[in-house]
Amino acid sequence: MKDKLLTYCNPLSIPNIPRGKDEWYTVEDKMFSHENKPNFIKTPDYRSISDPTVFYYDNKWYMYPSYGMAWVSEDFVNWQHYRTEPYCPKYSPSIIPWKGKFLMTSWFCPLYEADTPLGPFRELGSFILPDNTEYLPCDPGIFIDDDERIYLYAFDGNNETTLIIGYELDRDNPRKIISDRHVILQLDAKNHWWERNGLHKQDDTFGWVEGPHLLKYNGRYYMIYASSNTCDSSYCLAVYYSDDTPPYGLYMSKK
Repeated sequence: MKDKLLTYCNPLSIPNIPRGKDEWYTVEDKMFSHENKPNFIKTPDYRSISDPTVFYYDNKWYMYPSYGMAWVSEDFVNWQHYRTEPYCPKYSPSIIPWKGKFLMTSWFCPLYEADTPLGPFRELGSFILPDNTEYLPCDPGIFIDDDERIYLYAFDGNNETTLIIGYELDRDNPRKIISDRHVILQLDAKNHWWERNGLHKQDDTFGWVEGPHLLKYNGRYYMIYASSNTCDSSYCLAVYYSDDTPPYGLYMSKK
């Protein structure tokens, strides 16, 4: 049928993915030397990608999984792999068009800018909180609304609870945070079984809400997030939605 919607599933080879480095990124300069594992790190090598960004631009789909990798397609069948520069912005990359350029940030990374979706990306610097302290977000997601206001969403939490938080950014200087910290959603393991830890979602006392990505469709905001543990096959996506502007009040949740 001419109007039939098509669903695609494309297993892609992942060439040259660098080793994961959660245990040693803090001792490196800007996190870009994955090939140089310190001698004091004794954990086995592993590979990991998570929380991808996908957007449509200039009649092409751009997909960014992690670690400076990108795939580009015009038909969802044929994909071309690219290695962006800088090579390793780590997990949870967020790339969006902005004033004829492209902004990028990632897991505990500063903000970058490029002239094309694939870079090279130039470092603009850390985000700046209203008290002038620097801020590097975890699992960042940048969103530009129809009125060109810019928002930053990120993971926050501790051993007691996990959160998705949000800030508004200066539309002319997107490094600058111009709002207070807003709690968008908070872990509710007691009532939201999909947010619980465990292979069978059995832990109703703790879990993770992470990897925020804001989507706007037909005037409604959808906060897509992941839960609960990447090590379990029960890891899943969920969504909150809201009709508020700015998109801070998210009323309803849905697995």
